This record gives sequence, structure tokens and C-alpha cells, in this order.
Amino acid sequence: MSYQVLARKWRPQNFEEVVGQEPITRTLQNAISQGRIAHAFLFSGPRGVGKTSVARILAKALNCQEGPTPHPCNQCQACREITGGSSLDVLEHKVPATILSRCQRYDFRRIPTSLIQAHLEKLAGQEGWQIDPEGLALIAREAEGGLRDAQGFLDQVVTFGGDKISAAEIARILGVTERGSLLKALQAVIQRQGPALLELIDDLYNQGHDLQRFYQDLVWYARHLLLAGLHPEARHLVAVADQEWEEIAQLARQAPPVHLQNLLSILLQGEEELKRAPQPRLALEVLLLRLIHLEPVMPVSAWLARLEDLEKRLGPGPRRAAPPSPGKTAAPQPLASSASEAAAPKAVTPEPPAPPAAAAAAPPVSGVETDLEARWQQFLQYVQENGDGPLYGKISKCRLLGMADHRLQVEAGRSWNSTGPRHEARLQELARAFFGPEYSLEIKAQDAKKAGKIPAPPKKPVDLDTLKQQALEIFGGQWVELSGKEEPQ
Repeated sequence: MSYQVLARKWRPQNFEEVVGQEPITRTLQNAISQGRIAHAFLFSGPRGVGKTSVARILAKALNCQEGPTPHPCNQCQACREITGGSSLDVLEHKVPATILSRCQRYDFRRIPTSLIQAHLEKLAGQEGWQIDPEGLALIAREAEGGLRDAQGFLDQVVTFGGDKISAAEIARILGVTERGSLLKALQAVIQRQGPALLELIDDLYNQGHDLQRFYQDLVWYARHLLLAGLHPEARHLVAVADQEWEEIAQLARQAPPVHLQNLLSILLQGEEELKRAPQPRLALEVLLLRLIHLEPVMPVSAWLARLEDLEKRLGPGPRRAAPPSPGKTAAPQPLASSASEAAAPKAVTPEPPAPPAAAAAAPPVSGVETDLEARWQQFLQYVQENGDGPLYGKISKCRLLGMADHRLQVEAGRSWNSTGPRHEARLQELARAFFGPEYSLEIKAQDAKKAGKIPAPPKKPVDLDTLKQQALEIFGGQWVELSGKEEPQ
């Protein structure tokens, strides 16, 4: 067979052709030029990052007829044998553990995605292939830092699609979810379009997509969405095409960053739940519908604006009723000492009816407390929709006391002490998902007096002599005390 796979055909033949390992290749070149060659080298790192290639290049540099040289000729007999793998002096075998400590160690790192994509574009140009740059970026991401894996994916893609292939075909070959489906899913979540989301999952399932892989890709896209919402200039942190980044940024502007952060947090927590689910499709639908029903969190700036608006409407202080006029104030009446005095009529100067505003001297209702109580009722409804029956039954009997330092203070119901604590972890999770990750619940047990439980009085000590006397009076006879194992007569 004359055909060679890309990984073997384009294996680096000198230090300059190695991709993404410049610190190591430069160190080795300087060591050869300065004559500071160690007696043993150890190359370690992930697969497909250039360990074997650099080892062969180093062997050629040391055994070349023009060497030792940092630039092997690749023409002499030693270089050709090492390149072809037929040199008897260059063998690949496991290194004993006793040798490892005597080696000069070099740890190879994962190759950046941008360098892998640039190298794939170079290979495609030299081979005369027309491949969508977005598809090459997808291959580079799937390689996860391994250049050899990327070359293997590229070889597989070209074998399937020929010299001209699109990004959609590459995604289908590699089993990766298309970006259009991911954007539609996140758009349906943000815009609360449940039917559209269920139809998308049904299409993916009927097309044979791996739902677990779709969920993993969705988590990464949610991460891109959060970065676009927090920092629109964070283009360098996301390995996607420019057009794709614009679509992500446009979608991120439809929701506040706090809401996007909560979405990503719930997605990360649900990944393990999806792995253990006996029915992955049903579990996926439930998880994504949970995101749709997640209430958006109001930013702190919005709360402050509402507080300032309430202060302006309520004025600098609470409104008080105007004091009555001194001329119209009736003298204080003494308390009646008997029923007859209480029933006796008293002459009182009639007063004109006060206006309704002055008569209603009740303090104004606080708008902040009203908003907090409304949010608490919404949270109870959220627990009913996303929790279970026993959990809602417990929390619905609790009473909201107030909020301090992002802690919602709640007084537990009468039945909380018996079975309530085992639901507290799930309840805290729902509270963070609804109010925000910085909020928590502080559940206080109800006082015994408030619960209507009066502690029983302490028992009085029993007087044995009195008990004996009462027994003799009832049954008669005489009292006989037995000692040891002697039976009574």
C-alpha cells in the first residue's frame, strides 16, 4: 500500500516543523549547539503532541554525519534509517522505573487550538483541499490539544467528503452537534419556548444524535454565552468563528449575566444526573424545561432603583396624622369606677368630622416587604413545579420573617423538626436557582409556645411509705419483706 495517513506523511522532520512545543525544541537545539547534551532524556505528556517525533529528530541530530547538529540533514544514511524506523540504534520500548530518575525530563503540553487549526489549514492548502475554516476549527476543538488526533480526523473527513467539504458535513462525520441546533436550544430556553425546545430534541433523537454528547456541547455553548454576556470583548477566550461569535453575543444580550450564570450552573449540575438516567431523552427534556421555568434574577442595580423610587414616593419619613386643634380638644375623662358611672351620659363638645386622610393614621405599608413577600409566594410556586410533593408540603407551612445579608429567614412549621431537615439540601438548591447563587435559606425551628405545646410539669418523687400504707388500706393484711431467693409463704 502506497497511501500514507496524514499523521505519518506530515510528521515533522526537524525541530522547526514541530507545532506548539517551542520551549522544548529551542532548549534541545541550544543544548546541542553548546555541547550540553544530557546522557538521557525523558519526554512525557498527552498523546499526539509530538513526543515520538521530537525523540526521532533528536536522534537524527545526534547521529547525523554532519552532527551533532541542531539541523539534521535528513539525507545521510543515519537520518534516512531513523526516519524510516529501520535504524537498529533507535528502538521504541518501555523505560524501566529505575531509569526515570536518571533522565532529563521534558513535559510536553497540549497544543493550543489556534495552532492546530493553522497547521490544518496549511496541510489542506498543500494537499489542494477546500475545507470550510469553521469545520477546521471544529476538528481542532475535537482534537483536544493533540495534533495527531487532528490529522486523523482530517484524514477521515477527506475520505468521506472528498476535496471540498463543509462544516455541517464535518460535524455529522465527527458526531458533533451543529452550532445551529445549539443556538436554537439556548434561544428557546432564554425566550421560554417550551414546544420549540421539545421539537428540537425530537429531531435530534430521530436523526440518531447522541443526546449525552448534545448536552455536553450545550454546556460549552452556555459557557460561551456567559462569556459574551459578561465581557463582549472576550473573543479570544472562545475558539469559534467570527460569525458564530456574533450570533452568540447577540443571543447573550437577551438575558442578564446573572441569569446566564444560573443557567450554566444548573446545566453543570444536571450533567451527572443525565448520565445516571435510565431514559436519557426524558431526563434531557426535564432538565431543559427546568431551565425554561427558571425565573430571571433581578440585578442588584434594579433593586436599588426600586428602593430609591419607593423612598421618593413615601417622602423623607412616615406620614403622621396632624395633631388636633387645642381649642377643640376634649378634656380627658376619668375612668368609670362602676357600671352606673360608665352608663351615665357625659357632655362632650361635638367635633367636626375629620377628613379621611387624617382619620386613617395607620403607618404606610413598606413596598420592599411587599415585594419580598411576593417573591416568596413565587418561590413557593417554583418549588411546587420543580420539587416534589413532600418538599412543597413542608415549605408551604413555613412563614417568611425577613431577609438579612442575602439570607432569607424562615420560621419552620410544626412538622419541620421531624422530617424537614432531610429536605433542606434540596430546598437550598432550589433557593439558589430561584433567587440567585448568593442567596440561602435560614430555617428557624418554631418555639414550643408558638406551636401550642406546653411542656409537661416535672414528675414528683414517689413516697414509698405512703404507697405501702395505701396498699394495706385497700387490700388488708400485713406487709412482709423477703430477702434472697426465699419464696413468700
